[in-house]
Amino acid sequence: MDTNQIDGEMPGERKTFGRKMKNAWTAAMKWLLAVGRKLWPGAAVGSIAAVLVFAVILGSVMATGLGTAVDISISIIVVAVATVLVYLLVLLLLKIVKSLPARFVAAAVASSILLLSIPISSFGKLLLFFGLANGALIGFAFIHGIRRILSVAIVVLVLAADVYLLANVWSSGTDKGLLVPTNDYAAGITQLTAPDPSLDGPFKPKLLFYGSGWDHQRPEYGKLVAMKTLTVDVTPFFSDTGGIGNKLREWYWGFDLKHCPLNARVWYPEGNGPFPLVLIVHGNHQMEKDSDAGYDYLGRLLAGRGFIMASVDENFLNGNWVKDFGQKENFTRGWILLKHLEQWRKWDSTPGNSFFGKVDTDNIVLIGHSRGGQAVAIAAMINRLPRYYTDAKIDFDFGFKIKGIVQIAPNDPYEPTSGHHVELRDINYLILQGGYDGDMSFFMGDRQYNRVSFSGSGYCFKSAVYIYRANHGQFNTSWGRTDNGVPLSWLMNLKPIMKPEEQEKAAKLYISAFLEVVLHGKKEYTPFLRDFRTMADRLPKDYYVSQFEDSNFKTVADYEEGLDVTEATMPGVTISGENLKTWSLNSLVFRDSWNSSQQNNVAYLGWDRKDSTVTKGTPRYAFTLSDSALRPLGTAKSNLVFSLCSNRDDSGDSLDISVELKDWRGNSVELPLSEFAKITPPLKSQLGKYAFGGNFGASKPAERVLQTFILPLETFAESNRKFDAARLKEISLVFDRSVSGEVALDNAGIEEQ
Repeated sequence: MDTNQIDGEMPGERKTFGRKMKNAWTAAMKWLLAVGRKLWPGAAVGSIAAVLVFAVILGSVMATGLGTAVDISISIIVVAVATVLVYLLVLLLLKIVKSLPARFVAAAVASSILLLSIPISSFGKLLLFFGLANGALIGFAFIHGIRRILSVAIVVLVLAADVYLLANVWSSGTDKGLLVPTNDYAAGITQLTAPDPSLDGPFKPKLLFYGSGWDHQRPEYGKLVAMKTLTVDVTPFFSDTGGIGNKLREWYWGFDLKHCPLNARVWYPEGNGPFPLVLIVHGNHQMEKDSDAGYDYLGRLLAGRGFIMASVDENFLNGNWVKDFGQKENFTRGWILLKHLEQWRKWDSTPGNSFFGKVDTDNIVLIGHSRGGQAVAIAAMINRLPRYYTDAKIDFDFGFKIKGIVQIAPNDPYEPTSGHHVELRDINYLILQGGYDGDMSFFMGDRQYNRVSFSGSGYCFKSAVYIYRANHGQFNTSWGRTDNGVPLSWLMNLKPIMKPEEQEKAAKLYISAFLEVVLHGKKEYTPFLRDFRTMADRLPKDYYVSQFEDSNFKTVADYEEGLDVTEATMPGVTISGENLKTWSLNSLVFRDSWNSSQQNNVAYLGWDRKDSTVTKGTPRYAFTLSDSALRPLGTAKSNLVFSLCSNRDDSGDSLDISVELKDWRGNSVELPLSEFAKITPPLKSQLGKYAFGGNFGASKPAERVLQTFILPLETFAESNRKFDAARLKEISLVFDRSVSGEVALDNAGIEEQ
């Protein structure tokens, strides 16, 4: 008895069925080929006609000046020659392919199409190249005869190359070209004596969870919640709510976008309070990962120092292999934060819960990382609006006292209305960005820094810090060292990145200092937010670039007025330049592959004292102040402030200039800029291990990051007792300390003490 026979199946039936399928396939192929033979001649003629039409159209718009008929004739000849050459090349390739086994050709073509069409194209190209090379060479060796010396040599070389490749893939990369601070950049800078803000405070930190209470993916937001919250409907704010992707997401989470939970893990101080409230929110990552848990290192610290910190769970808005909302959800991320604040306001005023009377709702700061960084800016913007600008039928009744926001490596794509970005006014602001960020590979958040402004009605400040060797993920311990998932993480250059504990230390120092100033009123930490060098003894050793501006700053020139290079922002001020090789106005651009604008105009100033064609004397750039401009400045006890960076990747760390001030009586004093701070060299970073693997969106080696220089006018007066800073007439940048160079200059002005 045939044990393989299926019950009820007669012998030979399977063979008959298989034969029928084969015959049907053969018949179908014959029919397709027969139809194809009838279609191809006409298709060929039609395609040639299309090429001829294209040639005529191309010739009609060439406008060589020889006349339309001649232009069309030239175009037809050129296109015809090109068509014939391509025809011959294709014919040759078809003959070669025809001589090869069809199955092998089909397999190679199919694999190539798949690998070149995957979203991670750089890895697909790399894999395809090595697959084809390995297969072709080893296949040749076997066909040629595996025992021959040439064949053995080929196999050995291929295997050695594979081992070398795998070793490089698994390596951490290279730190060749990494810049390491070699000089004492904090020399002469008084270190702050205030207690280290990154150390534990006097309070005992405690942890609890609040949420919907029925989350079946996260028990801490399910049966383990200490406090239950209601859900919110986010569908009015973006329309991407249908399709199979959302159905699968609903199946995974157990809820749809009409019932999003308000979940958070709360680190809070043991005590009566009231304590200032800090919300922190993650950005986009795999939705299955617990991104909100990655800020526990901050939560423990802040709770111990007298802050309530809630790490908000928005993982249900994150992407996965099924669906990513593609940043259409960014507004929703910010709006949900305000719904959390509504819940906190309710708890603070409702007896019988853990936080009754313990929340200082007059002192709130929002912190966001990556897409969460933009979310906190959006939240701060809409917090002050009465209605939703896209649909005014939706009321906004928030009005929370948000004293500041912190952005960690944020993105900045959201536009409330077409062509307009999020603008913030009269709010304290801090942004941190890493130079080895493999996700946000250019400093996009610098745009938001420039869109924070002050009316002068109350003291506020903004601070930006570029941390050279910081990456994206190590600000969140759940994300870690690789800013991309497998397989792209294999191509990332990880060796130069600072250690996780170092990056956490930098984050704790800056964020804690910011909160101490803004929420606890400890102004002794403000100098650190102005100039990183005041805590150089506590920061991990690295290059840092600081930008700072406060509401006491009066702008002389920010270059946003127009195209007149002699026009300043402040009325009564004129600009002049002498012996400059470059003097132009334009926007700073990012290091990304698209040369995206930083949306910030600067003055580009270049000089070459060896170039006699442009240099007849000392190159200089000056602001001349009229009496009407000087009167409101109150300069005697003030600081001269401007932002500047090198615009050459090869400038090194030796670039220096002089600053000359002249009063109305003609008394002048000139000091080297390096006496106040050194110009940071261009901070080059190689994000990928290999050039052919891409540099993760960064096409240029270094980002142009402006550095704020703060020059006390008293220092100039001490160098020349005759100089009267209260009667300042002229401010000059003198390019006499480096033979050549080019800088970008912005935000020149006076900061009142």
